[in-house]
Amino acid sequence: MKPEPDVTRDEISRLIEASGLMRRLARFDPHWVGSTYLGLHDDFSDIDICCSFAPSLEATRTDVEAACGVFGDYDLTDEIYGGQPSRIVRFRMGGIPVEVWGRAHPVHEHEFYRFTQVEQRLLALHGPDLREDVVRRRRGGADTETAFVRALGFDAPPHVFLLDQFDKDDSALRDLREAGPSA
Repeated sequence: MKPEPDVTRDEISRLIEASGLMRRLARFDPHWVGSTYLGLHDDFSDIDICCSFAPSLEATRTDVEAACGVFGDYDLTDEIYGGQPSRIVRFRMGGIPVEVWGRAHPVHEHEFYRFTQVEQRLLALHGPDLREDVVRRRRGGADTETAFVRALGFDAPPHVFLLDQFDKDDSALRDLREAGPSA
């Protein structure tokens, strides 16, 4: 069972603002995503930021190092993730782990950005019952995407399922919980 978080979403938001992180990353179109953004985090969660490292990972490396290298436990890795060249920058800020993810394409095409957009809409449409169900499943060990899909009553691969919901209208997202097989 995962513990309750020691810091709130608002405290994390203030930490991000005070650190100047988004300003430092401004040329990369940074977007805060994931469980901390949605207020679904626990003490094991990190702060996730999606960026666009266009025109290429190599061309942006020096600027990324300048933007993030000032933070403790800094590490930059370029690797293949999800079949695409990706950059993952890890560091700590105010004692909280941070991951800055990016590829050489616009942020709105990044799957983690899309997951968060869908999850945020689902929370708005389904209210506290869905939030409580997702939090309960996360405390039981599920990652955020799996917790959402299972809370909706589906046994589909979480990443594929959420990406399939990205372009759907609110009516279709509202119907998901009723349409899914019982969880």
